[in-house]
Amino acid sequence: MESNITDIYQRQNQCSFQEYRPEKSTLLKWVHGTSGLCLLFLKRTEHRVIPTGRLLERRIAPITGEFCSGISLYGINQYATSGMKFQNAQALQTVWHYATLSTDYERYDEYLIGDIESNLKKVETSVQNEENFLHQPLLKRLAINVLRLRQLDGGEKLYRDKFYDRIKNLKGIERIENYLLYSRILRMRKRMEVAISRDEVELLSHDFDAKLRFSDIPYDQNDDLLCYKNEAINAHFCAFIANQVHQIGQKMSKQDFSSFIFNIKRSEDYSDHKWSVDKTERLLHRDIARITKAFEDSPTPICFSKEEVERIRKTKFFPLVLASTKIEGLSEEGDLQESPVRHSLLLGKDIDVLITDEDHFKEVQQYVQEYGFEKEVSVFTNREFEHISGRKFN
Repeated sequence: MESNITDIYQRQNQCSFQEYRPEKSTLLKWVHGTSGLCLLFLKRTEHRVIPTGRLLERRIAPITGEFCSGISLYGINQYATSGMKFQNAQALQTVWHYATLSTDYERYDEYLIGDIESNLKKVETSVQNEENFLHQPLLKRLAINVLRLRQLDGGEKLYRDKFYDRIKNLKGIERIENYLLYSRILRMRKRMEVAISRDEVELLSHDFDAKLRFSDIPYDQNDDLLCYKNEAINAHFCAFIANQVHQIGQKMSKQDFSSFIFNIKRSEDYSDHKWSVDKTERLLHRDIARITKAFEDSPTPICFSKEEVERIRKTKFFPLVLASTKIEGLSEEGDLQESPVRHSLLLGKDIDVLITDEDHFKEVQQYVQEYGFEKEVSVFTNREFEHISGRKFN
């Protein structure tokens, strides 16, 4: 296969751009679906596809596409760009589905203002509680849309006029102890301590389930349900351990009981639960840092000009698949069998195939030629690619 790729690129230097395109289409390894509007964003990132989390660390928010799915605390796009191995039979259908999820950008700034207002009101309401009042998913969405607004021409003034003072009044967003998720982290740690404590377990008697589990439910649809499910799993595990300690450990001597608990702590299940709790705390610290950065006083690193903002509003949605003959992504994971790529992806070097619909083929090809990628990047329509590769998009 490597020799075939080498031959193709050697022929590329000897023949026209059009002549080697069909051969290149048969060598795809990795695909990702997004909106064609990402081309405007790529101009500002030196033609690099960068994971959402990495962008947020730089106080930059993506404006479109699958890149925005890094909102979840555990999301792949926090540290990598999601995609699929081309050899997966469902790859084209899946990424084309994401690419064709339509978004209306005609009133983009109005949408951002409305969403910021809605989420800010929810945060302000939660702040009225005395402790553990901040909800990381709400603040994360608020922070991302604040960055999106501030990146637009005139957006910084809108932010200052409408939201700046209210957000500055949100005291303590940089402190982890003020977050609801942190109270869950502490509960999980306490639960694990109680489950293996001889005195505590004896005091619990036969009411393990009621006292080791929990009754609070997610705050609203914006809450991170995965965090909630993780606590539920932790509670069930601790109830099981507590039962074992109570049934077996109560008859042991103090020395034997210490050895018994030592072995529990060394077990793979116990270590996995402790690692999961520690990981959640690390991820929360990371997200709090990104949230805090979004509200800093200094201007955002990028700002779309008035002309670019008008183009965002006027751009009619169209699908775009970013593909590569050079990278494969990590091992497939999750229900969608995603194969993320951890490093940034440079157009031309890493991404060397673009696929769109017939109506926007010329627009994408013009972009490729305008920025000097015509020798490295091949552009196809979805119908043309189906004909050449024999693979279907839907």
